[in-house]
Amino acid sequence: MNKLDLHTFPLFGRSLIEASAGTGKTYTINQLYRRAVLGHGINQKLDCTQILVVTFTNAAAEELRGRIRAGLRDAFENLLAAEQGVMPDPDIQRWVNELQTDKVSSEALIKELQTWLQLNLAQMDESSICTIHKFCAQMLKRYAFDSGVAFNQALEVEGEEYLRRACEDIWRQLCYPQNRDVLEFLTSGFSDPDSLFRYFRSWMNKPGVRTKPDIKEDFDVLWG
Repeated sequence: MNKLDLHTFPLFGRSLIEASAGTGKTYTINQLYRRAVLGHGINQKLDCTQILVVTFTNAAAEELRGRIRAGLRDAFENLLAAEQGVMPDPDIQRWVNELQTDKVSSEALIKELQTWLQLNLAQMDESSICTIHKFCAQMLKRYAFDSGVAFNQALEVEGEEYLRRACEDIWRQLCYPQNRDVLEFLTSGFSDPDSLFRYFRSWMNKPGVRTKPDIKEDFDVLWG
C-alpha cells in the first residue's frame, strides 16, 4: 500500500483508495477531477460529461457537484491570473508547468486551457455526478432493450412509505374491529400507527432481519 500522491496518482487503469472518515475524500476527488479535466497525467483532456462520480446520498452528490464546480472555477481564475504572471494555486501551477511542451508556448497552453475550462463550466449541469441508484436507473433506461426493463420503470430506493402504509393497514385490520378491553391492551404497546412504524423501521435497518413467509419460496411456488 502506497501513500496517495495527488500529483502522480494514475488516472488510468484500476486503483483502490482506502480512506476513513475525515481524511479528505471530497478534496481528493475534486483534485483528481481537476487533473482529469486539465489532462494532467493522461493522454488527452476529459470533459465533465466523460467523468463519472458516484456516491451514496443525494446530499453527498450535490455537495460533490458544488465542490467540483468551484474547483474548476478556481482553476479557470488561476489561469486568468497567470496572464499577469501570478498563479495563486501551487497545484494548478505545477500541473500546467508539467503539461508544457516545446511544441506549444506557455501563453498558447494557458489560452487553450482557459477555453476548455469555460466549456466544462458551462456543461456542469450535464456532468455525471450522482448517486449510485440514479446512475443505475439511467443505465437501465438507456439500455432498456438490452436489460429487458420497461422504459418507464421506477427505481425505488426508499421503502419507508410502503412500510408506513403496511403499518396503517395492520392497525386498521387489527384494532378497528376490537372491543374496548382488547383495544386498550393493543395500544398499551403501540399508541398509534406511527409508533408501530417507528418500531419496525428500526428493525428494517438490521442486516440479519428475515421476512416470513419467505418471498423467494412463494415466488418459486408460483412460477416454478
